[in-house]
Amino acid sequence: MKTVHYYYWKTLWNGKMSTTRHLATEDDIRKKHPEAVRVEGSLVVRQLPETEAEKRQTFINADTNYRGSVRRRTDGSIIKFGEHE
Repeated sequence: MKTVHYYYWKTLWNGKMSTTRHLATEDDIRKKHPEAVRVEGSLVVRQLPETEAEKRQTFINADTNYRGSVRRRTDGSIIKFGEHE
């Protein structure tokens, strides 16, 4: 999993400093607003999946429409009951 740090930022807009309405990483905000300043206390840390296995596990752990039973195979993958192996 990749750890990503998001903040709200103060940017120069219409001649005055305004707080962004969205969270952004430092790399993303610097592309449009090199003068941006972090808003203290606004840090949000997210774990983002990088590999296909992590993406699959994240999807299964998320609240999906599937409400049936699942089981874990010996290789760590998940199978829904009723599906063919």
